Amino acid sequence: MNIVEWKKKYNGGVHGVYNPSTGIIKWRKDMFYGNGGVYNPLKREVEWKSCYKDGVVGYFDYETQTIKWTQNEHYGIALISWDPYAKTYLTTSSCGWYDND
Repeated sequence: MNIVEWKKKYNGGVHGVYNPSTGIIKWRKDMFYGNGGVYNPLKREVEWKSCYKDGVVGYFDYETQTIKWTQNEHYGIALISWDPYAKTYLTTSSCGWYDND
């Protein structure tokens, strides 16, 4: 795949994940929520997690065969992990939304 796609969301989170099973990038946008998405090779689909005003990221853990999630209240968060099966680095990030009023 040699495409670049961009999405943006004012006062909210946006996240895109490539699904190699379908060849399609799936997008999720939410107002006031951070979004994270991870391709699950067992289910051959993208799984999502949204957190109110939080950044959230995840990765598929081949050892436990589950998706591991982490989030951080009122902060953006990023993750870089090595995928031993694809032999490449995977990167993801999510930003939380914070209103201090």
